Amino acid sequence: MHTMLIRPTKDELQNFGTPEFVIYNAGAFPANRLTAGMGSKTSVDLSLVLENVVLDEDRLVDYSDISITENTRGAYPIEFIRNAKIPCVAGHPSDIIFLTCDAFGVLPPVSSLSPAQAMDHFISGYTAKVAGTEVGVKEPSATFSPCFGGPFLVWHPSKYAELLAAKMKQHGTRVWLVNTGWSGGAYGTGKRIKLAHTRAIVDAIHAGVLAKAETQSDPVFGLNVVTQCPGVPSEILVPRNAGRRRLLTKPLRRSSPVFSPRTLRNMRPR
Repeated sequence: MHTMLIRPTKDELQNFGTPEFVIYNAGAFPANRLTAGMGSKTSVDLSLVLENVVLDEDRLVDYSDISITENTRGAYPIEFIRNAKIPCVAGHPSDIIFLTCDAFGVLPPVSSLSPAQAMDHFISGYTAKVAGTEVGVKEPSATFSPCFGGPFLVWHPSKYAELLAAKMKQHGTRVWLVNTGWSGGAYGTGKRIKLAHTRAIVDAIHAGVLAKAETQSDPVFGLNVVTQCPGVPSEILVPRNAGRRRLLTKPLRRSSPVFSPRTLRNMRPR
C-alpha cells in the first residue's frame, strides 16, 4: 500500500486539514483468528452498505453463509467523496492499457497493438492466476476471460471487440499490451518484471512518450514491441530466443486462438 500511494511532504501534511476519505491498510490490522469463517490474516471492520450477503432472522449479516458468493463488497454513494466528478463520465481516452500477467515469459513488457491485434487480445483476455489472487493457487497458471470480464458479457465477445476497434479508429486511441508477469523465461526460470519497471512503462504511456518511441516487430506474435522506455532496461524490453519462446507458447496456442495463426477470422458467434 505504501508504494501505491503518493506520499505527501511534511509541509503538505501540516496544512492538509480534514481528509475527504480515509484508506485503511488491512495489512497493518491483524484479523481476529477466533472469528467464525475468517479466512484472511488481515481485515478491516467498517460500517458500510454490504452487497452479496445473507441476513439472519435478526437482520444481522451471516458471514458464514456463502450461498450467494464467497466475495462481498462494501458500497457507499459517490457523493460521499466531495471532489468526485459528477456525473462520473469522462471523454474518450487517448490510450488504453491491457494488463496481462504472462506466466510463460513469452510476451514483451510493453507493445503497441493495431486495431486487429487489440480485438484479438481483448477477446482472449489472457493472463495468469498467481498466488494470492485465488484460494489454493500456489503457482501461476494461464487463464482466459473474454474481454477481461467474461462472466459479465451479454453479447458475444466479438461484438465488443468490433466496437473497441471502431472506437479506436474513430478517436485515434492507442492500445498497449503491458505484461506484468515474467521475463526471460517462464515461472521458475525467468524473473518477474519489477513493479518499478511496470510503473515507468505506464507513466511513459500517460505522458505520450511511448507514442513516439521506436518499435520493432516481434517474430513470434507480430506485436510492435517498444524498444526504448525511460526507466526500463532496454535488454528486457525486447524478448530474445524466438525459437524457445515458440516452444513455450504451445500450451497457449492450444487454449486460445489469439496465440495461433488462425485468429479472429475463424471465430463464429455462438
